[in-house]
Amino acid sequence: MANRLLIVAIVVVCANLMMRAQSSAQIQGPDPKEIVNNLWMKATQGDLITPEGWDETAKYYTQVDPPAERLSFQVMSNDWAVWPARIQSDTAEVDVDYTAEGRIDPSLQYVPPPKIPYIKTGIAYHLKLVSGYNVMYGPDGKTVVNKKPSGTRGWQIEDPRGVPWTTVNTAIRYVLEMRNKTSDQALKKNADETLAKLLQLH
Repeated sequence: MANRLLIVAIVVVCANLMMRAQSSAQIQGPDPKEIVNNLWMKATQGDLITPEGWDETAKYYTQVDPPAERLSFQVMSNDWAVWPARIQSDTAEVDVDYTAEGRIDPSLQYVPPPKIPYIKTGIAYHLKLVSGYNVMYGPDGKTVVNKKPSGTRGWQIEDPRGVPWTTVNTAIRYVLEMRNKTSDQALKKNADETLAKLLQLH
């Protein structure tokens, strides 16, 4: 019985020490609002609708989601706003206001958003502090050959990534570029109709 109590006491002490070490770890990198703002800036620049940009922005998330269908993407308003983070201990919540403006499908057709009784909508991002690591990659630059705790922590988004998105102006540039690249007359017609609709948005 005494041995069992001793083991329990040791486990409790070790757990407390680990929690203290974790809480005292230095926080590095952007704060929660910066993380979300950086993500939306990447979307505004069109990075989320390219394979390279989608992969590069995975660093903002805790979850490793399967690759998205990048031939279809959501369109958000050019005007959007990231609000200050609400931080509680190791978690945070950040709201973004925007207007959903529909989506572009693989055939370059514009699909309007569902009708809602609100002018604007929003999304709440949930973030948490996660332990950082020093990672060493192999010659290909992708294969991890060594990974050690860095003694630091940083903020990442807990929510699933969802589907790619960009803003109206970037969607216009994308559809125009795809139109100019294709010789498919049906795609050109869809692109022309989509551009006319996107130019009416903001």
